[in-house]
Amino acid sequence: MYFEVEYFELAIMQYYDEVKDDIEREKNIIKYYLSKIDDIEYVRDEDSELLSRLSEAFVITIYGRYEYLINILCEVVQRELGLGISYKDIKKYGINQAVFYLEKTTGISIEKHSSYKTIDKWRKLRNVLAHNYGVYKESDIEKFKQLGIYCSGETYTVFVTKNDCMKLFDDFDNFVEYLFSSLLALCRNEHYDVLAP
Repeated sequence: MYFEVEYFELAIMQYYDEVKDDIEREKNIIKYYLSKIDDIEYVRDEDSELLSRLSEAFVITIYGRYEYLINILCEVVQRELGLGISYKDIKKYGINQAVFYLEKTTGISIEKHSSYKTIDKWRKLRNVLAHNYGVYKESDIEKFKQLGIYCSGETYTVFVTKNDCMKLFDDFDNFVEYLFSSLLALCRNEHYDVLAP
């Protein structure tokens, strides 16, 4: 299948600008609320756990926002390449579904890239926070420690801070930058043979 490089490049660049603007707005809002955590005084030990839970909610929110934006990127690629298959047709979930779709439809290598491997660790953390109330399996501890997340060996519970939220933003920014730069690199030649999965 051949596609018009100029139209593809323009669509990707336009969506990239939208994503940057959207993320900047989201960062400002979340930074504002994270700054309010500094205003809370620790009165009891339970307060530190509550503050961790607030940060966990932000991690889930930030992760979900980026996942949504990457899914929209899949829709842009599908539309611009005129593909009959959607990322929703892939039998995977979340970012893994989008990454698989983008790899198969564009030929770019994502799963082996270090920025994706970092995001995959955040995916695991997000799932532990969302589905297990922060209680992890022993096999996950190394992934979380690589992210700099505090893991209680006593209770097998992760504790997330506001700094972890900001690190998640940075890690996702690196991943999104890699995705868009890889897609734009497709436009360096006049025509590409793009295979649908």
